[in-house]
Amino acid sequence: MRTSAAIALLSLAACADAQGLARDASCFTADECPGDQICLDNVCQPMMSTGPDSVSLEVTPPVGSRYVRTQLLDVSLAEITGPVSVSLRTPAEYQVALLERGAGGPLAAWMSIYGSPRIPGREVELTQLILGSTSRAQLFRLLEGDYSVRLSPLDPRYPAFEVTGFSVRSQAQTVMKEFQVPSRYRRLSGQIRNALTTTPVAGIAVSAVAVRTGLAATATVTDASGRYSLILPDTLDPFYELRADPPDDAQPTWSYREVLRVAEDREFDVALEPASDEVKGLAKLQILGTDGEPVGNATVEIASATVASNGRPLTQSYRLRGRTTSDGVVRVDFFGEETTEIPLINGAYGITVTPPSGSPYQTKRHSIRLASGPDGTILDEQILLRPRVTVAGQVVSASGSVVPRARLQFESAAGVINPNDAETDDQGRYQVTLDPGRYLVAIRPLGETLNGELLPTLIEALVVPESGLPNQDYRLPIGVVLNGVTDGEGEAVGGARIEVFVRVEGRTISVARATAGNDGRFSLVLAGQ
Repeated sequence: MRTSAAIALLSLAACADAQGLARDASCFTADECPGDQICLDNVCQPMMSTGPDSVSLEVTPPVGSRYVRTQLLDVSLAEITGPVSVSLRTPAEYQVALLERGAGGPLAAWMSIYGSPRIPGREVELTQLILGSTSRAQLFRLLEGDYSVRLSPLDPRYPAFEVTGFSVRSQAQTVMKEFQVPSRYRRLSGQIRNALTTTPVAGIAVSAVAVRTGLAATATVTDASGRYSLILPDTLDPFYELRADPPDDAQPTWSYREVLRVAEDREFDVALEPASDEVKGLAKLQILGTDGEPVGNATVEIASATVASNGRPLTQSYRLRGRTTSDGVVRVDFFGEETTEIPLINGAYGITVTPPSGSPYQTKRHSIRLASGPDGTILDEQILLRPRVTVAGQVVSASGSVVPRARLQFESAAGVINPNDAETDDQGRYQVTLDPGRYLVAIRPLGETLNGELLPTLIEALVVPESGLPNQDYRLPIGVVLNGVTDGEGEAVGGARIEVFVRVEGRTISVARATAGNDGRFSLVLAGQ
């Protein structure tokens, strides 16, 4: 049985040292590695464990409360000597409206307000539609502090914009806050031409989005001379992705994508790669397991390759999405029409196949060159999926008692929650199938105690190699009780929801939840040090 600390992580430095010391130590399965080491990329690598030294708390008052969500950041576990007090403050009240410059009237817009500092990943205070009327301005409540506001007007003449440095201070009265559209925006203009003939191309849909915030520019269609002009979002982000898409009736053909730096008004011409009938063809794809069984209801994304032979990103883009039928044949949505004869432009593609939840097969990313036959026949290609890796083991408490009905949740290094969660049986045993890769595993007991023993949530790193794993047994750390109280200016706030978060490898993970009683008191079970 392998004993884990509260948070088990891979120490990057330790891994690097281990690889340096054992660069020639090859392996094919974990059984060939000593102790807790694992076979990854044919090298034995150690798993290292450390525990969290701080947590963050978020308190959400009950519906109808005069208080708002409050966060308590980076509470040091070593410094906690008694109950944690979370004092809720009365928020300031604002009515918000968006106005045009000059004599223009109010505008309707989507508004998102971000607080700072906040628990990473939980910065959004609210997202709501504000109406185009000052007499019907919505009421918002915010705690004292600094915020940024992102507004996306519904009027297509205006791009989205960002307001930073919005400071909220305690106010006895409701304050009317009027945002105005910026007086000046940056513009991105240019001409779209055929890359081969250099003639202007009309009817191309052109748009842009800010890379950091995702705020959208205005959209347009090129005129008879191939000209376009975009009004860019007003944001501190100077990088934008420019997009140029031919109309549906011209498909299949290349679209255009490129990230540009636009610090001021800029002229930028686009050479759009044409796709003649000679380079267009049809393909049929079928997804099978290595055992020959068809893989139905899998999600399939087909995208033109993004890297040229010289290593530079390609600017032309062609993407289709679809699903497999019960016999594993890929059916795509070709601009509103479903077909199993996939229209393609001859070239290199990356195909990502994601099997449905519960499938025994792995997700696969496949590189392939697709082209129609010289006699006009349809290319017929099969893609084979390997079986997922089975991971099994047992969960026990710190004292060694089996932990039944504990939920195991697996989150990939890309932040994707694996749909194949597992739950322990009456003997604490579990089994799950996973794609090879690196995961954070959250082991969440059903209750906080078992025969009087505290059961905290355990977060641990797991690397699943293609070759499989021995049993992955988990021992929960010793639990400790975190007591606290929620109050608001001398009164208990009963019914408030309290959630505790830790930061692991750049990700925010919830490890405990509780609801305050009528007296505002709550208790949570956390992993001890």
